[in-house]
This record gives sequence, C-alpha cells and structure tokens, in this order.
Amino acid sequence: MVETAVRKNFWIRAGDYECTQPTPVRQIAVLKHYQKKISQKHDEPIRMLYVCGSEVLDELVAVQSDGCCLWTHAEIKELLQKHGLIVLKRGRTHPSQTIYLTDVLRQYQKNIYVIEDETFPNDLRCSRIRTALRRGESVKYCLDDDVIEYINDHNLYQTNS
Repeated sequence: MVETAVRKNFWIRAGDYECTQPTPVRQIAVLKHYQKKISQKHDEPIRMLYVCGSEVLDELVAVQSDGCCLWTHAEIKELLQKHGLIVLKRGRTHPSQTIYLTDVLRQYQKNIYVIEDETFPNDLRCSRIRTALRRGESVKYCLDDDVIEYINDHNLYQTNS
C-alpha cells in the first residue's frame, strides 16, 4: 500500500526493510538501517530525520499504563543526537510545550523542527482514516484514488462483524 501511495512521487520512495524482518522492528533501527544504506550509496554521511505528527511527539515521552514509555530514554537520545525530528503540528497539541517540559527533548531541541501551517492546518491522522474506512465513510479527498482502490481490493480496515 505504501508503494502505491508514493508511486507517483518523484522524491519519496518506499522501502521494504520493516516488511522483510521476521519480527517487528523499532523505528530507531529502521532509521539506522536506511541512514547506513543511503550513506553508502552516496559515499557520504546522510542524516535521516524522523517525521511525525505532534501527537506522536507526545506519545514518545508519555508514560503508558504499564509505567513504561513507547521509546526508551536511550532511543530518544539516539534519535535526537544522530538523526533528528520533524514534527508536524496537529490540532490541540502543543509540541513546543512538550519539548520545553521534557528534559531530553529540551536538551536536543536544536535537532527538532516543528512545522506549523496556519493557512491550512493539518489534523489528518491515519487512525481517523482507518476509522472512517471501518465505518464505510468516504476518504476520497484524504487518500489517492489508487490507495483507496488498494484498500478496497484487499478488504483492509473492514469491520469484523
């Protein structure tokens, strides 16, 4: 599906590293893999940045019900030291506040780029799209027609009932 989504884009490519691994792979491992691969291809160090919505930034540092975080402190530190973070501001989130209030984020804030589009704010999330699809609602103007066709052809995100 990702290949279908980026097929018409000349500057974004889909990789299959995660799909070809026998077990789930942490995002930091994916970044390291592609940074090494692309740096070797171009014979120079390439810096990979992790792109996410601001709700994901909150989730990176939030303590879960089991007392753990989604990312370890060491993973967050490595992400920010060796890679970097591009955060797309979403509605009702405050990434600057999250960065300020979280010591490790604050320490490496020079490697965090917050993007806020005030003209056309983006609050679109994959979870909302999956919910709409599960409910049979249209996502026509949210996804490329080829992606919608792929989802329908493979019966993805349908209700189990």
